[in-house]
Amino acid sequence: RLGAGAEVSARSVQGDAGNILIQAPSVMLRDSQVTADANEYGGEITIRGAESILLERSSVEAFSRGGAGPVGGTAGGNVFIEGGGIVLNKAAIAADGFGNADGGNVLLSGDVVLQSTDTQVTYSSQLGRAGTFVVNSPYTEVTGDLALLPENLLDAAALLEAPCLARNAPSGSFEVRRLGALPPSPDAPLAPEEA
Repeated sequence: RLGAGAEVSARSVQGDAGNILIQAPSVMLRDSQVTADANEYGGEITIRGAESILLERSSVEAFSRGGAGPVGGTAGGNVFIEGGGIVLNKAAIAADGFGNADGGNVLLSGDVVLQSTDTQVTYSSQLGRAGTFVVNSPYTEVTGDLALLPENLLDAAALLEAPCLARNAPSGSFEVRRLGALPPSPDAPLAPEEA
């Protein structure tokens, strides 16, 4: 779990960025950033969550700055996100190449992949070839499976027990009765009938 502005990065001024692997049963990134950034190959970011992966207001970015080589001589990094259920909410995923570098590849592979409309996925290149974006999942669109609930789905008033009469009475009364079962307090004076 990453959150509150946390950052995981692999950066290199010369050479490749290196690889980042995040693996757990459930992976949650909220307001955080995972970056592989280099002047040569942008590195590889792999996030695996067997049960679920949530990226919320977070970015996963693998960049190549292209170096001094020919166009297409290096590639932007790759981003692989693999899990049971993948939810991307206001997330940014990038495998971009700048300068002479080609774009990298983005793969989302899971039982369910849900992506909000304001999630951005890029795999571009400034001067070289663009990368690829592949979603490998049987379920990527659930809007056709959603149904509107009826307005009268639950009538809570019919399920509640009838209120007791005391709650509905406009005013109540309180009566103190002495049954004589309790003796008077030892500190109290004796009443005339008990003397």
